[in-house]
Amino acid sequence: MDDALNPSRWRAWLMLPACIALFLLISSIFWWPGSDNSRLAFIRIFVFLGAVYALFSKRRPSFDTSHVLFAVFWGYLFLNASGFGEMQSMRRLSMILLFILMGSATLNRSVVFRPIAACAMVPVLVVTFWTVGALAVQDAIHFSYRKMPFEANFGNTVDAGTHYVPILVFVTWLALTAKQRLIACAWGACALMLVVLIYLTWSRTAWLSGTISVALLLMFLASRKIRKIALLSFAAVTLLIAIYGRQVILLETVGRGLSQRDDIWTNILERMSGHWIFGHGAGANLGIFVLSPEISVAHAHNLYLELLFQYGVCGVFLMVLASLACLLKLFRLRRNPLAVLWLALLVGGMLAMGFAMSNFIGTPNRIWIFYWLPLAGALAIPAQFPVQSVHDRD
Repeated sequence: MDDALNPSRWRAWLMLPACIALFLLISSIFWWPGSDNSRLAFIRIFVFLGAVYALFSKRRPSFDTSHVLFAVFWGYLFLNASGFGEMQSMRRLSMILLFILMGSATLNRSVVFRPIAACAMVPVLVVTFWTVGALAVQDAIHFSYRKMPFEANFGNTVDAGTHYVPILVFVTWLALTAKQRLIACAWGACALMLVVLIYLTWSRTAWLSGTISVALLLMFLASRKIRKIALLSFAAVTLLIAIYGRQVILLETVGRGLSQRDDIWTNILERMSGHWIFGHGAGANLGIFVLSPEISVAHAHNLYLELLFQYGVCGVFLMVLASLACLLKLFRLRRNPLAVLWLALLVGGMLAMGFAMSNFIGTPNRIWIFYWLPLAGALAIPAQFPVQSVHDRD
């Protein structure tokens, strides 16, 4: 058959919009030259086109409990939004559903997703290391407490840390699943550099999320030798920090406590009276939390409480149920490297959601990478996926 008429060749080209959508979602926040609105518009366009391709694709996931629970969860959120007449939330939920549909054809095979992830990491790492190099030339790199100028790119250090964590997860996964040792070493060196950057953000949320995610990747994908090296390296770094940075670490982890997050959380719970079951409604504004004359914040610093405030106990319960179903499915498929990636990213994301980020039902943002992307991956992978080695041969 002529290559031009080969159906598989045409299917590969038709999959291109979905690949571009994933590439932009993962990496564009680091390098996009235009406005944020234009970046989001491009992502939405390619998600829509990717969903159209997935709709007519021959690949169909075998439905299981995770699909049923996700459908119930999404259905409740949409009914809540329509009941309160929240058109913006309805549009965003529709876009999330299209993203899940798009993922059914692109997030179930490493042979498809690995090149996307690798291509997405290249501009991110180039921009990151170029920025670090520019700071070094200006003598602006400081290893002392909260002296690295991350605010210029992400607004604050917590945002910087939670942007870098998914990048660390992808790079570590690429290192552990690379077939050539040289490529694995290159990705591994980049991962180590990202670990240093995340440490210098002094974001405890990023520390927790990144550590757990990388630990899961190492546990299920690394050889025994690599795990021993990683454990010894972690122990050595912990010892050095305990010796030379003990006071600063104690200040960050103990002295700062919850950084008044508990005051915000208490305030939200006090305002739940009469709205515990179905919440205040999709898109309900949490208002401004005044913590001191100098400090006021506009979000809950906890996506579970944000979900509770807007969608009530029903929303939180269904979200946890759907998430647990996906986590258990991914854990059962832990011999599949792609399932391990989604497991690590979803666990890390759900931890980060307890202390940072906002707009659970929002435009393509960190929550899409931390939660909706691995959730889509979990739904895309068949429950009875063939057993594969670390370097899966699909």
